[in-house]
Amino acid sequence: LTFLVTRSQRYSSYVFTSFLGLHLTTTSLIPLLTNSISSSDNYLLLARTAYQSTPLLETLLIPGALTVHIISGIGLRLCRHCLAKKRYGKAPAFWGKREWSTTSLAGWLLLPSLVAHAIVLRVVPLYVDGGSADVGFQYVTHGFNYHGRIGWWLNSFYYTGFVGTATWHVVNGFAKYFRIRNKRQVNIAAGVMTIGWLGGLFGVVTRAGSATGYLGRKYDAFYDLVY
Repeated sequence: LTFLVTRSQRYSSYVFTSFLGLHLTTTSLIPLLTNSISSSDNYLLLARTAYQSTPLLETLLIPGALTVHIISGIGLRLCRHCLAKKRYGKAPAFWGKREWSTTSLAGWLLLPSLVAHAIVLRVVPLYVDGGSADVGFQYVTHGFNYHGRIGWWLNSFYYTGFVGTATWHVVNGFAKYFRIRNKRQVNIAAGVMTIGWLGGLFGVVTRAGSATGYLGRKYDAFYDLVY
């Protein structure tokens, strides 16, 4: 059972990382290379067409893979707890501090931010507009400026923490999978990935300014639901 749960956790992370790699490319690397919101939006739309081509594919890649990863993580913790209790007659507390690795802690800290990100960028447009056809980089920029300078700083703190925690969790998780024990290499990889992602966001995307006219009013309606 432990073997099956471990493999479920591992391979579900591979599935989600395939989406994450595509998302990193379109939201960070391409904006950095093109230095253009309109050009980057074309690539974002192309990528979105690929993974949103059918509801089933999007569900499998994102919420499906994440759900399996989370449940199997809890299951693995439970298996180890029961195995330790069987072998030694006792086991550390199921949610005890000693049972937490930095990778696990980062994953659980990441979850609320990830849910919030999905609600703002996917669920709300789907609920209000029936889809996310008009959601692009301008929508993200509009959110940064929605409450003026205070909103910009709050969003900056949120995205910095979100991206930093996500890259730490992913890079350290894969280092564990492939038994890379050089902490310096792992930290450098996580740092480079974080800087690259935030570079595309703050260097290009957030400088575009708020949307105006019809699109601006639509984005206001979206953000009114969550802010």
